[in-house]
Amino acid sequence: MMFLLILAILWTGNLFMHLEWMQLLEDSAGTGVRAGLFALTAMIVVLGGRITPAFTRNAMKREGVAESGWPVSATPVERGSLVLSLALPVLVLLPVPAALPGACALTLGLVQAVRLARWRGLWALRQPILFALHLGLGMMGLGLVLWGLAAFGATSELAALHIIGIGGVGGMTLAVMSRAALGHSGRPLVAPKAVSAAYALLALTALVRWLAEVTAPDSYLILMAGISLMWAGVFLVFVLSFWPALTQPRLSGSGAG
Repeated sequence: MMFLLILAILWTGNLFMHLEWMQLLEDSAGTGVRAGLFALTAMIVVLGGRITPAFTRNAMKREGVAESGWPVSATPVERGSLVLSLALPVLVLLPVPAALPGACALTLGLVQAVRLARWRGLWALRQPILFALHLGLGMMGLGLVLWGLAAFGATSELAALHIIGIGGVGGMTLAVMSRAALGHSGRPLVAPKAVSAAYALLALTALVRWLAEVTAPDSYLILMAGISLMWAGVFLVFVLSFWPALTQPRLSGSGAG
């Protein structure tokens, strides 16, 4: 039922864009695209908050790590992240002062940092396909904090949106579809070295996109060309590396378990 709400918010954001194009509303497309992006953010906060600590815990079990070292999720923090993530796109759609959704995003970003700090991300560094989940959520949290600060005039709002879109949504998409391609094709959950590098490159792409927005205009076009090549390179590496898993029959045996 929760995902029906998120999809309804996404649909409403899309409607806001069409209403401006049909000249039935003024200046609603920007609101719509932001609401849609934050609807995806809510989906990632909810799903990522379930799979990231769970997959990390499972990996630690396999490695024989004591239970005291496993990821921990505190109920108040998890509930807070859920409420804030659902409230943010709704506040964006409503005619409220910009400081209100800004404060919501800033708080949600800080809550994300608290969640990640309890999920043993440093331990996950030894398994890039696992750490990619932590990295994607970390970029999401960073983007939310920057977007919240932008509402109070502290940084560029557009730059913050790109951190969320490229690093958060893009990063989590790459991480999850890597696991899906390997797991559902019966292969061990070990990312190829090129894909492991692509995880880091995608986060770097988000940061460079932020730099392109906040630095001198003279370097903007050069940075944008580099960003475009970096973005395309990340997903080209994914396709080439996972082509056998995506096109060939499932392997027999236990594979990923």
